[in-house]
Amino acid sequence: MANLNPPGKKKIEEPETLSVEEVKHIFAFVKNTPRYHKFIPVLAVGFFCGARVDERAKITYRDIFVGGRNEIYISAANAKNGEARYIYPSENFRSWMDFAKAHGVTMHPTEYLLTGNSVKQRRDAHSSFLRTLTRETGIKLPKNCIRHTAASFMAERHGYTSTANQLGHDIATLLKHYRRAITKTEAEDYYNITPDSVCG
Repeated sequence: MANLNPPGKKKIEEPETLSVEEVKHIFAFVKNTPRYHKFIPVLAVGFFCGARVDERAKITYRDIFVGGRNEIYISAANAKNGEARYIYPSENFRSWMDFAKAHGVTMHPTEYLLTGNSVKQRRDAHSSFLRTLTRETGIKLPKNCIRHTAASFMAERHGYTSTANQLGHDIATLLKHYRRAITKTEAEDYYNITPDSVCG
């Protein structure tokens, strides 16, 4: 009885993250499977930029590399908390976008990163693809693990203030929910996940 949560309070589960090797394996699989190349941009925005699922379903290619700058714009309308912000992608994000474009992924400014006429349809397409990834790679993808993984590696590389600003929450939230013991070497390996560094 002592372990029961008080009425009305949900049990807060520890966010789950993936290892560098698991993320490498996922990108290697997608790189080597041409029919999934269209999902590279949404995976890269999630894993290397920490965008939320809804944000991934709402942003268009116009929001990426705004005005040729190294920025992703999350508008107030697309952000969970209604506050606009910018994400500053790593170089390996750009390399995955270049790979996708070179392999036939159209990136018209008005196109969404996922297929579907509504946010729900695009979210469903995202969920369906993640189930396929789990089935094909054997890697479990718990809810929101892509954002949790990104947050952990971003915090090591960019520090808590910059990471919190890019993720769209305060430092206390970052430290409470997303902080992980990531080494500098692991972070370096993570941001070196490029099309040239994965097998195939």
